[in-house]
Amino acid sequence: MKQLFDYLPVVVFFGLYFLSGRDIMLATWGIIAATSFQVVAGRLIWKRWHRLHLMVLAVTLVFGGLTLLLRDDVFIKWRPSIISFVLAAVLLGGHFLRERNLLQRLCEKLMVSGFGRVVALGAAQWTRLNLAFVLYFIALGGLNLFIAYTISTDF
Repeated sequence: MKQLFDYLPVVVFFGLYFLSGRDIMLATWGIIAATSFQVVAGRLIWKRWHRLHLMVLAVTLVFGGLTLLLRDDVFIKWRPSIISFVLAAVLLGGHFLRERNLLQRLCEKLMVSGFGRVVALGAAQWTRLNLAFVLYFIALGGLNLFIAYTISTDF
């Protein structure tokens, strides 16, 4: 259910976009509202602020706000790329700031909660995995920018 909760803003955005006859401004209002709801509901359900939700809300407010203010859909198209680039930067920065990188700490917590134990990996393997995720998020952000500038919004 948490994954569905994490994708709620995207579902609302595309739902409103297609149900409204491809009105990207209405869909932008929807994603701003859904992301705001997600942050508040996450706080009420899990009794803490989720940093990823807060970061996504900040990016959504800035780029969604620019889209609505300037009536230019290019800003909302940048949103997924900015989020991907920020995630890549956080993982890369976390690689240099701590003994165990951020991805390792997150995965170990998930393994303990899901499996009851941690699958042992060496430091070099965690480094490669972390850098693979950094490259993945950079590629994802770049692909989104390529699509945003080469394919029409209607497509």
